[in-house]
Amino acid sequence: MSMENFVFLVTLDDDNSNVIRELGIEGSKSLEDLHTLIIQSFGLQPGELASFYRTNENWEQLDEIPLIPLGEGDNVPLSMNEVSVEAYFTNHQRLLYVYDFLNMWTFYVEKKKQGPALPVGLIHSIGVLPAEPPVRFFSEEDRKSAKRTSEDEFLFDEDEDYPDDEDFQDGFHEIDPDEY
Repeated sequence: MSMENFVFLVTLDDDNSNVIRELGIEGSKSLEDLHTLIIQSFGLQPGELASFYRTNENWEQLDEIPLIPLGEGDNVPLSMNEVSVEAYFTNHQRLLYVYDFLNMWTFYVEKKKQGPALPVGLIHSIGVLPAEPPVRFFSEEDRKSAKRTSEDEFLFDEDEDYPDDEDFQDGFHEIDPDEY
C-alpha cells in the first residue's frame, strides 16, 4: 500500500478562461478514482464516458486509458480501474482527460508534487466551468485553421458600396415556368 500522495493541477482546455482545480489523491488509488475526483471538483454530471490519454510534451493525444475498455483480444487497453495513480505518474508527468464524448470536456492533468504528507481531495479552485464546453482542437494546425475561418468567414467592408436588391433586378426578366 502506497504512502505517497500526489497533487495535480487540472486545467480546462479553454483559451479564454482560467478554470483550474488543484487536486490531491493517494497514490494507491486508481485513475478511475482520479476521474471521479475531477468530475466532482468541476461539478460535472456523473455517468458519461471518459478517457485519459498519455501525451507528449505538446499535449498531443497518444495512448488511451478508457473508463470502459472497448475492443477485442489483445487490442483492449488497460482501463482506468486497472491503473493506479502511482503506477502511471511515477514515470509520467501529465495526462489529457476527456469527459463526455458528445460534449468533449477536455482537461490537462499535470502532476505538481508527490510526497507522504500532501493533502487529498479538492485543495484549491479557480474559476467556474462554463455552461458549454469550449471547442476542442486536436492539433495546433486545427486551432489556427479555425481561427482563420472565424476571422475571414464573415468579413465585409462596411464602407464598400454593395449593390441593392434592385440592382440585381436590372437586366433580368421574369421566368415563365410554362416556357420550360
